[in-house]
Amino acid sequence: MFKPKKEPQEKDKMIILYADGGHRSSTKASAYSYYLQYQSLEKLEGYAVYDKTNNEMEITAVLEGLRAIKNPKLPVKVYSDSQYTIRCLQEKWYLGWERNGWYNSKKEPVKNADLWRELIKEVERFPFISYQWIKGHSKDPFNCLVDELNNTKMDEWEKERGKRKWLIGKEWMS
Repeated sequence: MFKPKKEPQEKDKMIILYADGGHRSSTKASAYSYYLQYQSLEKLEGYAVYDKTNNEMEITAVLEGLRAIKNPKLPVKVYSDSQYTIRCLQEKWYLGWERNGWYNSKKEPVKNADLWRELIKEVERFPFISYQWIKGHSKDPFNCLVDELNNTKMDEWEKERGKRKWLIGKEWMS
């Protein structure tokens, strides 16, 4: 698929996607969040799941953010604090993985290959897409927004999990 070398410069005609993922090893809570903005339209979504890696959640955040975009003809700029995710997409590491049967340069299976395949399929819908790495926990308000939502979703998941443990214990005791 042909992709132009330059993205359109008119920000008001561009979809902005901020994506973030997280994992807490102490509780096995994991979450991903994304924020979409196009002109005056905004969408903020976040979900918590059980025991996924940080990288899985970072990839999933971009994947689900792109899936939420209904018009792939509009240009998209993806922001993430995951160097792994951004560099893979910018530098097209996945082309080598595909050529090598989803093995990396160390001849090991690519981790999260299933998610990468889904993400690449989604990325290919967009003729104008660009990527920008941003420092995590910086002063970027939208990166802070999705990071905060991740933490809220993990907090909620942990709280709910605690209730379920108590209920299971109580039923077992009676």
